[in-house]
Amino acid sequence: MNNKDAITETLAQAVATSEPAQDPRDPFQPPAWRETEEGKAFLTDVREADSLQLFDGTLQVVGPSASAFGRDDLANWMVERAMTVGAKQTVEELDRYIGEDRFDAHLVMVLSGLPVDAEHVLANGTRLVPAHNVPNERLAAALAGGSRTLLPNASNSSALVCDLQLTKEHRSQTDGSEERKRFDGSALDEMRRTLEDARLCLTLVRRDGCGVQAIATPLVAGDDVPNHDWFVWRLHSYRTPSPLAPPLIPVEAQVARSLLDSFGALDPASQDHLRIPMQKLNECAAGFDWTQGAIDLRVALESLFLNDNTSGELSYRLALRAAMFTGGDLNAREDTRKKIKTAYGLCSNAVHNGRLDLKAKDVETLEWARELVRNTLRRMIGDGNAKPDWASIELGGETANCSDP
Repeated sequence: MNNKDAITETLAQAVATSEPAQDPRDPFQPPAWRETEEGKAFLTDVREADSLQLFDGTLQVVGPSASAFGRDDLANWMVERAMTVGAKQTVEELDRYIGEDRFDAHLVMVLSGLPVDAEHVLANGTRLVPAHNVPNERLAAALAGGSRTLLPNASNSSALVCDLQLTKEHRSQTDGSEERKRFDGSALDEMRRTLEDARLCLTLVRRDGCGVQAIATPLVAGDDVPNHDWFVWRLHSYRTPSPLAPPLIPVEAQVARSLLDSFGALDPASQDHLRIPMQKLNECAAGFDWTQGAIDLRVALESLFLNDNTSGELSYRLALRAAMFTGGDLNAREDTRKKIKTAYGLCSNAVHNGRLDLKAKDVETLEWARELVRNTLRRMIGDGNAKPDWASIELGGETANCSDP
């Protein structure tokens, strides 16, 4: 910018006579600072600056979305940003944005059911943060605000974050003949898969799973990037996890980091295979209805122990494989086999009858089976073997006890 000093001075004056907004700005109503003489002078400078032609009649592209972001929108952003970091830094950030070809952004998966008190660095460039510490002030404020209605909604307990850089692009709003690059979403899809894998690995760090749910995944620009203060939300379907879940502790985060590292080392086919029982275990842990939970548990058991499409008596083959894979002496294996047959029978009743009348011992059996699924998943990920040689195991091959890594 060739008029940085002048705009910095009028911006500082506009901010000095402005009061911070109590609520997020209504994009359809001019902000109050425009009514002051200092604000009008600053707006005139922005509208007349030759160095800001980038914002004349263009659509600003942020990933797969684009929206009109003109000089007046830029002025609004500058005043709000300057209230936080000062006029000088705001103008420097704008100058850097104009001069560079890329800008910082963040893909954020908002979670429910997994409170955290501090940031935890996981694998593959992913980190887990408290909801109020997401790397975008406006998103943090939106998450803290919650719902303005009386309808119940999932609470925002934490978020998974991946940092990235996006190509700066401002498209003409009027020139229909302009060639427009088609957004290549493959890298973004891969990053979403990375966040989802991190979420699924987090479900394995607690007994019976966490039940952590993904609410939405917005793509947001960095705080220092001039843009609108709204987001494009990619919503997820979710269940309601327990509101009483304790915060994640460092040792659990360490286990999740190790699991995610090991999971990333698996071949793509093995990853795809394990995502199914991991997801079903998570859904089972999130629900309060054991009928639906038993259906999820059955899918997880079949996916883990019947992945070779074995025909014949499924409950017998599943129970035998679970007992042999889990290990232990003959009595322990026989006990596992019997419990798995019982649990599988309960799950099948839920599938075929649509309801379960459970006694206390039945709940204990289902909870035991859910824990067996969790331990099996952790072992398969840790061993790097998502599809064991079931033929060898059935013929009496020894296996180590299935235990937490």
